Amino acid sequence: SYHPITDYALRREYETNLFWFSYRCDFTPIQPQNLTSDAGWGCMLRSAQMLLGQALRVHYNGRQYIPPKSTVRRKEHIFVQDLLMWMADYPSACTTGCWYSLHNMVAAGVSRYDVLPGEWFGPG
Repeated sequence: SYHPITDYALRREYETNLFWFSYRCDFTPIQPQNLTSDAGWGCMLRSAQMLLGQALRVHYNGRQYIPPKSTVRRKEHIFVQDLLMWMADYPSACTTGCWYSLHNMVAAGVSRYDVLPGEWFGPG
């Protein structure tokens, strides 16, 4: 736990190392709607990717793991490479390894729950 005054810098350091997946555009179209951007409807799915990414990071690297400051050095870390591949926006996990792509989450929502992109994913 963090003390709000004495541990502020430590907490900010931790927060700056969290994964951040934001809206994207110009990816392979999501069919049948032909969507190439998730702006305006993808927030729940991107939040899910960030939560999953953090959980996987803690699982594989431990809570105390701090990635290198350099973006180039971060991308050399095998876990970061794997995670970026798992979350990349490509349609087929079977051929690309993009298990948690926006395309695959949308496909799961449509096939299992009859929920189209932009409709609410929530309880009930």
